[in-house]
Amino acid sequence: MPGKNVLQTSEIFRLHCAGSTKAFATRTRIMRTRNLVVVVILGLVLPLFSSATSARWYNPGPLSFSRDQVPSPAEVLGFNPGDDRKLASWNQVLAYFAALAKASDRVKFETLGQSTMGKPFVMATISAPENLARLDEYRKIQELLADPRKLGPPGARDRRAVELIARGKTIVLITCGIHSTEVGSYLSSMLIAYRLASSNEPQIQSLLKNTIILLVPSLNPDGVDIVKNWYDKTLGTPYEGTNPPELYNKYVGHDNNRDWYAFTQVETQIAVDQIHNVWHPQIVHDIHQHGEYSSRLFLPPYTQPVEPNVPRQIVEGYTELGNFMAREMRAQGFKGITTDSSYDAWSPSRAYSHYHGGVRILSETASCKIATPITVKFNELREGEGYDPKKESANFHPVWHGGEWHLRD
Repeated sequence: MPGKNVLQTSEIFRLHCAGSTKAFATRTRIMRTRNLVVVVILGLVLPLFSSATSARWYNPGPLSFSRDQVPSPAEVLGFNPGDDRKLASWNQVLAYFAALAKASDRVKFETLGQSTMGKPFVMATISAPENLARLDEYRKIQELLADPRKLGPPGARDRRAVELIARGKTIVLITCGIHSTEVGSYLSSMLIAYRLASSNEPQIQSLLKNTIILLVPSLNPDGVDIVKNWYDKTLGTPYEGTNPPELYNKYVGHDNNRDWYAFTQVETQIAVDQIHNVWHPQIVHDIHQHGEYSSRLFLPPYTQPVEPNVPRQIVEGYTELGNFMAREMRAQGFKGITTDSSYDAWSPSRAYSHYHGGVRILSETASCKIATPITVKFNELREGEGYDPKKESANFHPVWHGGEWHLRD
């Protein structure tokens, strides 16, 4: 069964992080340099929907230095992801990624299996063309680094690890759409992929050179169509923007994101067996949405408690990366961002990577009514665990004073 030795694997990671101070410092310096480049870009892809609205969120503007031959999502879907009252079907998502992979030498698109209801479970691998040509080599490096017992005798492990890290790439897994009513997640996957496949901006070039991005458009393909079909059916009725009257995962509904320990669902098994345990990503960015009347965005660090078997290096990693992303976004003009609140790092059923040597970055963006815009008054904002959205504090700033809130926000 995948992940059956969770505690043993955690101990292996502790062993990997142990050793001489010099070797550990070298590993940390190399990985931090790469990871900060990754985080800057992750901070940039978070707001890909944003436009100038009364919500006063930042508008990233059009892509610069784009490769014209790469199709945009709008060219395939007939609308821009994030447009009001527009959702893509799963077949449309598949069509877009297939078109992207055909047009761009930065994208590899593959089917990893079938969902509970028989839909393709897919992943896009995005990197510089020269990296895609050497995927087997980089995958092998990750396999060795994930288990120090494979690095040779104890006295040689530190030196071997440093050599492999210098040769390897940072592996970033971006997972979308596990909770299907959080539609901004799976829709944003197409915008993320388009930017990475089409932009020739220096920062994107640096990211592609140093990183291999594994992008899963939806961890729950079945739910994409369940939500879209209900939303389209109820447009213009009093039920517009409501949740469908059936589970968006056939057996467990919203609790599919509590399955990272028991592995009862086929989608979880595919993700663990064919992604996590093959690529051993250093960073996992799990894109979610939360309620309409709380913060505009949550990023780590997580609030207490932290489960005791999560290694301290993981805690330090998500704290550093999450705070860096929050600072970058605030500097770009975003408001209503909270950290160190609401979400903890306690349960292994939600965070597979924390027990397997990877840092999980959970982002939770405020929702509208599925794809229907709403107006949020300042006095409607509600206190969350560890912060008050009406008051600036160390872990919540600057204050967002309300306004229209669209899916693109």
